[in-house]
Amino acid sequence: MPDNEQFKTVLHDAKLICRQKFEVVKENFGQDHTDVVAIQGELKSVYGQFDNPAVWSQQLTYDQTEIMNLILKVGVADPSDLDNFLKVTRDLLKLLKEEILKKPLAAIAGMLPSDWNTKTLDALRLTHQRIAGRETYFKNHGQDLSQNDQFTKIDEEHNTRAAAYRLALNGNIIESSQTDVILITRYGELIKAAVAVPVFIALYKGFSDFIKTKLPAV
Repeated sequence: MPDNEQFKTVLHDAKLICRQKFEVVKENFGQDHTDVVAIQGELKSVYGQFDNPAVWSQQLTYDQTEIMNLILKVGVADPSDLDNFLKVTRDLLKLLKEEILKKPLAAIAGMLPSDWNTKTLDALRLTHQRIAGRETYFKNHGQDLSQNDQFTKIDEEHNTRAAAYRLALNGNIIESSQTDVILITRYGELIKAAVAVPVFIALYKGFSDFIKTKLPAV
């Protein structure tokens, strides 16, 4: 198993310092400033790639001195000097992309899900179609679930869990089984048959909680 604990700490510090400095820069120059909008997108794009569980399944290599120096430059950057802030921040993001993320992302791109993982992905897709179908059914019967706080909370949590689950299955970070396929399919069948909102919501929550148990530890 890869040991990336030290880098997790470094990445946490990098994200925190970038976010804090960015907030001051945004306040100084305005959230609609072209460069502010651009760097915000770049920050989200690069740091967001570390949310992929498959990245952490591999040993991440980096030059600690180099990355700490770049983090320090962002930390001490004058937030009233936009050009310098953009430069030092992009230097750090470039290192993260080219020196740390490039290799694991290339490896992930070359992975194909195993047979059971493929079957699980198919079952997951079908169950999500059935969830969407129930939403439409209830809306057509005068019950708009987008206005139901309980549903929207479960739905938001599940979307995050399902995205992480798909990434793990596609990257073979986890190995699913016939049991997983059966259970996901069964949840889909029960959800499709639900004609009462409380029953549907209870089933959706149960399904989402099941998916949570299948996620890899990060």
